[in-house]
Amino acid sequence: MTVKDALAEAQQKMDKAIELWTVYIEARPDDPRGYHERGGAYSQLGDRRAIADAKKACKMGYQPSCDVLAKIH
Repeated sequence: MTVKDALAEAQQKMDKAIELWTVYIEARPDDPRGYHERGGAYSQLGDRRAIADAKKACKMGYQPSCDVLAKIH
């Protein structure tokens, strides 16, 4: 497996994680963990939507997301 193949595989896994966490959020929009976890997957891809998810989870009182935001701001 080449590095390019490994990176493509990793991206596919993160895309799938984002898809699954989005389904979770749709089913449980009041659970901040979904936003936190999806944000983590976005972060792995360098996607700025990670910040929006972290902010949402933090506003919902999820301290791990607040901690993440404190580290980047």
